Amino acid sequence: MATSRFISFLTRSAVSVFLILLSIGLFAMLVSTKPELAISSGDRSLPAVIVLEAQKIPIARRTIGYGTAEAIGHAEVSAQVTSTVLVLPPSASVGLKVKKGDLLVEL
Repeated sequence: MATSRFISFLTRSAVSVFLILLSIGLFAMLVSTKPELAISSGDRSLPAVIVLEAQKIPIARRTIGYGTAEAIGHAEVSAQVTSTVLVLPPSASVGLKVKKGDLLVEL
């Protein structure tokens, strides 16, 4: 038991030392291959630019949103007559305009 613990400790230590040495080597390589900055001496000519003055203009605020609207107050309206629908005429459909006296359902 003590021997396997020692071997495990030795292995972890060796891997840790190897990784530290590898990272130091990579750091040294990156520092040594760092590009040198070009230092320019003398007059530098600046590029020509076009300068415009900003002006305020009115813009209409437009917002497009998606979501669900929910009422503040809810009410449950129950039927005053309990019955079963016997006939649903074909003239009664969703979105159809109805007039006074039109048959909607037959109970």
